[in-house]
Amino acid sequence: MAVEKTLKQAPGSGEDIARKSESFLRGVWTELEKTTWPSPHEVQRLSTVVIGIIVALGIYMAILNSALEVIFNWITRI
Repeated sequence: MAVEKTLKQAPGSGEDIARKSESFLRGVWTELEKTTWPSPHEVQRLSTVVIGIIVALGIYMAILNSALEVIFNWITRI
């Protein structure tokens, strides 16, 4: 007796993926429309704050690094 194999459409088939992708993209677009985007002035102001914090942290870390280097050099000389 021959066993008859039936081919079923796989769950990840082209039609299924296309339908799910379309649904996902529609949802993404809907959420993007709900978003309140910042004004150019607000973006500039907040970017300036972030850059200022990064520079301040960089200076702090450079000073801390130099101080620790001096301390460790002094310890290793003893």
